[in-house]
Amino acid sequence: MYTNGWNCYNHINYAKANTQFKIITCDPRDDTVDLFSSLQTGVAERLAQIDYNLEEWRRFYDSLIYVCDYEDRLFKSLDFD
Repeated sequence: MYTNGWNCYNHINYAKANTQFKIITCDPRDDTVDLFSSLQTGVAERLAQIDYNLEEWRRFYDSLIYVCDYEDRLFKSLDFD
């Protein structure tokens, strides 16, 4: 009603700008913007449409798993006593 049909495609533009690193933050107690109307939900919906079965994504996920496993091994080697 207030925007007179104006559409803002922030979530699409955010997802298309894939050559830059980005972080989305949110306030879980935000009472102004509903969770399902937020940028993070729009971006997640947009990115869910990508075919992640490609070799480059498999390598990316493998590297994340490696980093998490390595971090876990390092953490376990710490002596907290």
